[in-house]
Amino acid sequence: MPAVPPAATALTARVFAAAAARLSVCCVREQDYNRVSRLAKDLEVEAARRAEDLDRRRRGTAAAEAAVAARIFGVEDNADSAGGGALRGPQQQQLQAQMAEEAINQAIIEETEAELGAINKSLHAVHEIFKDLASMVSQQQEQVEHIEEQTEAAHQRAQQGLAQVQQASHYQPSCSIS
Repeated sequence: MPAVPPAATALTARVFAAAAARLSVCCVREQDYNRVSRLAKDLEVEAARRAEDLDRRRRGTAAAEAAVAARIFGVEDNADSAGGGALRGPQQQQLQAQMAEEAINQAIIEETEAELGAINKSLHAVHEIFKDLASMVSQQQEQVEHIEEQTEAAHQRAQQGLAQVQQASHYQPSCSIS
């Protein structure tokens, strides 16, 4: 079997180098995927941290609620000495305690709604990122398939050219191709 001419091996090497360069684009896209994946994990961690902060605030609010109730009960004599209220003693204390509890509950509800809104926005952003990522992967799949087809076709053409060069060198042994 005659030796493969250097021109044929150079052609094959160039074809595979071009294919490798095209496939390196896929590596960049994989890095994008990894970056988006890290971002999603960071957003999950941030959502968990916010939920923990919200729980801590609720526990702190319960303590504040107890302090407000203690102050209300401690101010009892001043309210009675003012003299103008229709309610006296325990009824007035109960009404003030209910009003304070309602104010605290309203503050907790508003804070919870704000935190849930922030978490919802973060999750929506993650959802959009994953939709974009899926679109990019779909587009790149088509490109990778096209590159694969082109590489296979180039390989077949290089093999055919090599066979023709070998056949020509068989018919003309004195001719050397460099």
